[in-house]
Amino acid sequence: VALLAAARLLDRARLGCWAYPDTLDPGTPAQVRTQFGAHAVMSAPLILSFDILDESKLLPIWGILTNPEAIQVNQAWAGSPGRLLRKWSQYSDAEPMFAWAEACQAGDAAQSAWSYDAQTGAVSW
Repeated sequence: VALLAAARLLDRARLGCWAYPDTLDPGTPAQVRTQFGAHAVMSAPLILSFDILDESKLLPIWGILTNPEAIQVNQAWAGSPGRLLRKWSQYSDAEPMFAWAEACQAGDAAQSAWSYDAQTGAVSW
């Protein structure tokens, strides 16, 4: 919910006035990866909302929180906080999916792991 609320205000974000979709909450690695990825695309502050001395919460998601490519995407202001491209539900409205995007240059780290074919519209990793 916080991410969707932030998405409506992304056009107001700028260098020094960041989009803030709330804190990063502990959860399953899949939940944290999704939330961390959205924060990275938005160049949002990466603020954890749990005790980092609690290893039972920190260790399962440590690799996500310290991912250098995601942090690089987060820290590289591209003139835009990114945007929500599309929201859809493959199965039910209770499990929506979201496509987020942020502008980047051809040489950026975020570009190294995927490609886009403009003729077919296909994205591959």
